[in-house]
Amino acid sequence: MVKLRGEINGRTDGTEPGSNVPGREAEGNDVVMNRRIHRIHRIHRIHRIRRIWLAVTGVGISLGAALLPPLAHAQNPSPMTFPEVPLLQGVVLGEGDKVFLVQNPRLLLGSDVRSVLLSPDSRFLLAVREVRTASPASLLGKREDAPGEVTITLWRARTGRNAVLWRRALLPGQVAWFRMNGWMGAQAQGRALATMTLRTPNGTDKPTNTFVHLFLDTASGVVRESVVPPKTYGFPKLSPTLPLAALVGADAATENHIQFLRADGTISVPIALPGRVYFTRWSEDGKILRGLHLPKGFKEGNEPDWYAVDPTAMTATRISPPPKNKDGETDYGSDEEGGENLPLKLVIRQMEKGGHGEVWLQAGENEKNALRLTRDGYPVGVLPDLSGAVYREESGLYFVPLLTIAKDQLPQAKKVQENAK
Repeated sequence: MVKLRGEINGRTDGTEPGSNVPGREAEGNDVVMNRRIHRIHRIHRIHRIRRIWLAVTGVGISLGAALLPPLAHAQNPSPMTFPEVPLLQGVVLGEGDKVFLVQNPRLLLGSDVRSVLLSPDSRFLLAVREVRTASPASLLGKREDAPGEVTITLWRARTGRNAVLWRRALLPGQVAWFRMNGWMGAQAQGRALATMTLRTPNGTDKPTNTFVHLFLDTASGVVRESVVPPKTYGFPKLSPTLPLAALVGADAATENHIQFLRADGTISVPIALPGRVYFTRWSEDGKILRGLHLPKGFKEGNEPDWYAVDPTAMTATRISPPPKNKDGETDYGSDEEGGENLPLKLVIRQMEKGGHGEVWLQAGENEKNALRLTRDGYPVGVLPDLSGAVYREESGLYFVPLLTIAKDQLPQAKKVQENAK
């Protein structure tokens, strides 16, 4: 059964929107019926074209990203190669022979998004939201004086759907700070680690801070909470291969001993250290955590002692000579350095106090080859598979779908876009 336009717009009386306009009755029933028949044929024709395109390509378009055949390798591409690209926002020319078609943003989550984490394989996105219920106290005082709730939501690129993995109620006066630490172990495991610092008023000038680590399993939807000792352990260092995280502070250091957090929520027994050790990075295989100790303090000429901590053998061993980088110099680098070098990136311009500003999608380092996505927001990142980009603003969290095509196919893509209007 094909719906008439009146039914699509919520009318079920068989009349067309606007049929009560003066003078419309004079057109006659035959004219109205012919228009309806023409519209029905047009709908059937559109559906038939879509079925043909799906049969030829064997793919569909998901909410997260358009799944297309590799156009750069196509022979004699026909108009059927390109789907209808709705609401094309613009074009960014990549380096070499690639072009990125930028579609209009799609809302993933509403307002009050506090933190976002993208998975390295582009399959998942985790977002922290904090919602408060207005109360007389909050209207006259601070926002956190109102009760509320904090949630962690999982978005799957394959389905384009959201699911709340974890939630916690917030009492009036409670404040929850979140740090999305990253993904544990191999990427395929889909397990992430988030750290919540929960500040609770206690009637004194120094509120009680509780550090809670959350292991989020995207496959099973299970979230495990682990409350760590009452120290500044809010910046754990994740092993790149093992489901382990070293409990360290904001300066990546710990005093006299170190403990490791496991994916099952348990904490290892302490491993003794010679004093305060500043940990720099994990080994490439993710089995050894390296750090340096300054027995004579931070003074010019004082050489550090280097230590290697093995969380499996539960040992801390002094190493000599110190670890070297590719240039043969002492490796003082950290795990936070580097990252995948993508042909596209999000940059912020006209930055205001608080870190927000204009968000642009830019090709490489070429500032002129860029497209502005929003006048006031925060960049989150480009998905590693280049299927889209994510940014947030006051109104919510947005996903911008991207289509990658060969540069010589750009005129044909634009022609299809014009015909689809």
